[in-house]
Amino acid sequence: MNYVDKRKILHLVQFVFNSYISEDYKNLLLNKYKGLDNFISFLNEFILDIYNIYYKDKEKLDFYLEYISNNYLDNKDISIIKEEIVSKLEVNFGCSDLSMEDNHKVLSDSLIFICRELNKRNIDYYVVGSIPIYIKINKGFERFHSDIDIMINGNDIDCLKEIFEDSDYLFMDNRFNSHKFFDEKEKRVRGGHDILAQCKDNDFSIGFYEFSRYEDGSISKKDYFSDIKDNKITNYVYNNIYTKEYFDMFYSKDFIEYNGIKFRYFNIDGLYLYKSKNLFNEGRNKDLYDVKFMEKNCDLDKERINELKELFNSSVKYIIDILEKK
Repeated sequence: MNYVDKRKILHLVQFVFNSYISEDYKNLLLNKYKGLDNFISFLNEFILDIYNIYYKDKEKLDFYLEYISNNYLDNKDISIIKEEIVSKLEVNFGCSDLSMEDNHKVLSDSLIFICRELNKRNIDYYVVGSIPIYIKINKGFERFHSDIDIMINGNDIDCLKEIFEDSDYLFMDNRFNSHKFFDEKEKRVRGGHDILAQCKDNDFSIGFYEFSRYEDGSISKKDYFSDIKDNKITNYVYNNIYTKEYFDMFYSKDFIEYNGIKFRYFNIDGLYLYKSKNLFNEGRNKDLYDVKFMEKNCDLDKERINELKELFNSSVKYIIDILEKK
């Protein structure tokens, strides 16, 4: 930052926080602001800090947000500023012990590690979720990502224990001891990953979904859950069976390359369909953020997306089986 910007920053910190936080906290904030690239980046961080420090004191919060709006944001409506703050906080919630920069470094290191190890063993897998979008567009990872989602062939799951042995991750396989549940209304399984590699030093994780391939080219994605049956905990596997046509249209045949590793992925039009609430009415802020990012940066084919929606409705069936513990 230039000299004038530093003076502005010091003035604003003294004016807004001088009588409300300790000198140590103030110096901590100033050191954080010094590491930012420009004054706009500072304002973004500063507004979040104002909210975090004054959110219980509505009068002071509104006063300082209005001051920033009037003097630096062309009189932007503070109700809009508040909406943006809450949305940003919810989008970036997940890896609370990491800064954005550290989160992206852990994500990058974890992705390179797991894909390198899976490729070395010729494992059948796909990186799913939003991460491939940001790599493909090449604009950085943008927001917090709490985990990496990977679809892995059930025949290859046993290799994961070996991969994570003596690593920086704690590996857990809870398929046969699942704490997830079946949502009767949504007709799907809810909960986290049954197969998970948790970073030992922070909240970041690598989560796995199991799938199977059939001779006709269809696949089955497996979700595990438990319920009470005859006064006993009973384990189930929920098979989401997708036709070959669905698989060919939703999953990539090409590879994305990232820092020397390659992986297949869930295609962007299909991901847009899932995240835009056309199928599941989740409405999570990180999904809405990804949708807006795709609309702004990706060449989305709306006709193809509608075709994918119709294909989804006609190409999926579900089978629930009781699961015998190994």
